[in-house]
Amino acid sequence: MGAFARQKGVPIVLVYCPEYVEAKTFFWHHDEIVAYYQRISRENGVVFLDYSSLPMTLSKEWFYNSQHLNRSGAREFSSIFGWDIRGLLSSKE
Repeated sequence: MGAFARQKGVPIVLVYCPEYVEAKTFFWHHDEIVAYYQRISRENGVVFLDYSSLPMTLSKEWFYNSQHLNRSGAREFSSIFGWDIRGLLSSKE
């Protein structure tokens, strides 16, 4: 996973984006998927950011549908994600 990126010093981040809480009822294997991503990232030395349980996932106001953020949700999530990435990059320096 990402051997070329690693050679070039490019950090790899695996991200599970927020989804509206009701989407978890459509995908009964949500916990298995997250566990799989955690295992893959751990085995490959890759950071895994799981946003599936952010407080925003509890409110329809942020979502276009159960799996897609609307404009406001995308802005909010981008801000959160941006801060997290900034923190990761600054900790690598």
